[in-house]
Amino acid sequence: MLDDRNLTAHVYKEKYAEEVYSRLFDYVEYFKKLLSRLRKEEE
Repeated sequence: MLDDRNLTAHVYKEKYAEEVYSRLFDYVEYFKKLLSRLRKEEE
């Protein structure tokens, strides 16, 4: 994920943007899991 962020922040090529975009939905799942864990710790 960090590599994708760095790639899109410094390189402006449509090929890379499409590759990163295709992985965004995977990242959403990671953030949902993280949010769930954080909420459990809050209890």
